[in-house]
Amino acid sequence: EAFHQKIQHNIGKLLDAWNESTTHNLHHVWRIFHISQKDKGQHHQMCIWGPVFVITSDPNAALEEDPPLVLEVNFHPDIANLIKEFRAMRHLGMVSQLKYDISGAALSAEEVYPHAVALSDTVRTFYYVHSQISPELQPLLAAETNDFHELMRDGMKLDWDLLINIKRLEKFGKNLYNAVHHYREKFRDLVRKVQKIEQC
Repeated sequence: EAFHQKIQHNIGKLLDAWNESTTHNLHHVWRIFHISQKDKGQHHQMCIWGPVFVITSDPNAALEEDPPLVLEVNFHPDIANLIKEFRAMRHLGMVSQLKYDISGAALSAEEVYPHAVALSDTVRTFYYVHSQISPELQPLLAAETNDFHELMRDGMKLDWDLLINIKRLEKFGKNLYNAVHHYREKFRDLVRKVQKIEQC
């Protein structure tokens, strides 16, 4: 009995620490969680709101004096851990021991997560391909590069409010994926042609 109480006490201390750490991240680190209006005068709701994309300094060039700006999906990588940990606690029947804000945030994040992952992968692919293009090939891919930037002008207007933007967000994600896929395939095709010419 004493051993069981000790375990419960230790679990309680770990949960308290996790609650405090996650609450700090919700309010001060992760940029997309906001408190909505109170629901029928009872509980406020922690929801996701804000732009889908943000422009930030390139983390790979953090040591440079003037790092270049890059496009990022506005979804902190650690939010994926919040979702996994929340699912594990839900499976163990421990959700009632979590702060209300955290439960609401995790449920909202689950809705956004698939879109955030897909968009992040697409943007990452674009930047990777772009980094591989030699100056000689850049003019031959200018149209595809411009297509990406034109799409992103629309993307910068998107918001994470899925109740309003879900169809628009899905359509945008599909169009962006197709544009980047075409960009990558044309680059690969050009590389093959250059290699054939060099072998002649």
